[in-house]
Amino acid sequence: MAHWRCVLPKDRCVEIDYGALVADPEPTRRRLVETCGLEWNEACLTPHESRRRIVTASLWQARQPICRTSVGRWKRYEPWLGEPSALLPAADEGSAEAEKG
Repeated sequence: MAHWRCVLPKDRCVEIDYGALVADPEPTRRRLVETCGLEWNEACLTPHESRRRIVTASLWQARQPICRTSVGRWKRYEPWLGEPSALLPAADEGSAEAEKG
């Protein structure tokens, strides 16, 4: 993300903490809608219930509620990750920890 923070205007990239989204989706969804300049609609809280046409390979996934089982799944692979966090600049350590969430 450090690259995109440098090359894109601040209003073109929205970073989302997956753990926070899963724990309490409404604030993140409201922020996304506001960033897009759109009006809030309560249907944003239940997008998996929409009957609108979806034409992507992720049709099945789009019809599911937010997947809470992925939070912390990275920990399964921790023994094989080595020391990638040691390669991160000090400024990114907080972001890396939040992503692990």
